[in-house]
Amino acid sequence: MKKFLTIAVSAAMLTLCAACAPKNPNAPKPTEAVTPGPSQNDGQSGTNTPSKSEAEIAPSCKDKTAGAILWNAFKEELKANPASSPMDLATKLSQNSVLTFMSAAKEVNPEFLAGFTEEIKGFSSAASYGPTLGSIAFVGYVFNLPEGADVKAFIDNLLAKADPRWNICVAADFTEAGAVGNMVHFVMYPEMLNEAGGSDAKDDTKTEAKVTAPEVSKESFGYQIWETFVAIMKENPTQSAQDASFGITFDAKTPYALESVPVEAGTLAGFQKDISGFESAATFGPMMGSIAFRGYVFTLAKDADVD
Repeated sequence: MKKFLTIAVSAAMLTLCAACAPKNPNAPKPTEAVTPGPSQNDGQSGTNTPSKSEAEIAPSCKDKTAGAILWNAFKEELKANPASSPMDLATKLSQNSVLTFMSAAKEVNPEFLAGFTEEIKGFSSAASYGPTLGSIAFVGYVFNLPEGADVKAFIDNLLAKADPRWNICVAADFTEAGAVGNMVHFVMYPEMLNEAGGSDAKDDTKTEAKVTAPEVSKESFGYQIWETFVAIMKENPTQSAQDASFGITFDAKTPYALESVPVEAGTLAGFQKDISGFESAATFGPMMGSIAFRGYVFTLAKDADVD
């Protein structure tokens, strides 16, 4: 009986202590990890609000991989130049030595972007960067989201809609996305970039070829496409029609996104009769919409009558 009374008294004392203890509404729950933010004194003690520039969502990439190198370059550039636009950042990233191919950047709009199965929306501005030629499973994006946007949800949406086989011929091995504040970096790339180790390899193959220019005004859009094609072929004259066509989709100064697909001899879009006499070919044109635009790149036999 005496032992029972001792236990009862002890339990009562514990209950009384718990009831009298001061309540702290800011105390973390046992299962929650709390990271203290930088203190911003607004006249009220204990007010800690993380600044926008320090809000970071890191991608799931391993150290020393191409994805990690590009992510770190993205963060460093944004830290050095906080007012950078997506185009500024994409241009800088396109020059990174881990990209062992010629690359360039261009602005993009909310629509069906290369590398995704559905439309990507919810950003204020964006730019892409990637190869100017060749069937390389690489595409990178920098998105600027509006104030108050759910950055984590936007990243989750990118990863859910990403298609590593968007390039048809090849597939990306890694898909990664992260953010600093409202600026999001997304990239898909092949294992070969990790194996290359960032070396600046270039194709030094150069050959002379007869150039037959189209009879169009130099101020026309057609001539701009032509100049892009010539620059691509001068860089690597031995590449395939598909490679050259793919390069044009990145370099072409069009107000809409382009895609490139291989084609075979037969009734091609834009022609009244069958087109044959070529070894390989690819077409490039708008990814969506009823736009009167169509381009082709054909590879002919060495002894073919080009004219």
